[in-house]
Amino acid sequence: MVTQSFLYNAIFFSYSIVLTVFYHVNGSAALYGIAFALGNLIGPFVLGPLFDTIGRKKMISTVT
Repeated sequence: MVTQSFLYNAIFFSYSIVLTVFYHVNGSAALYGIAFALGNLIGPFVLGPLFDTIGRKKMISTVT
């Protein structure tokens, strides 16, 4: 769990650096981070009830 969170945060927090340096996105790089943060917040609230009502096996088999 520690390794997973470390690697996730390394990618998540360096995303704005990649946008600024390689793709020359100036000033609005924080907006991309906000989109990721909102997705991380809304995702469990939307997918959680679906996993409970439809079923975990069906949901996982349709994703992969």
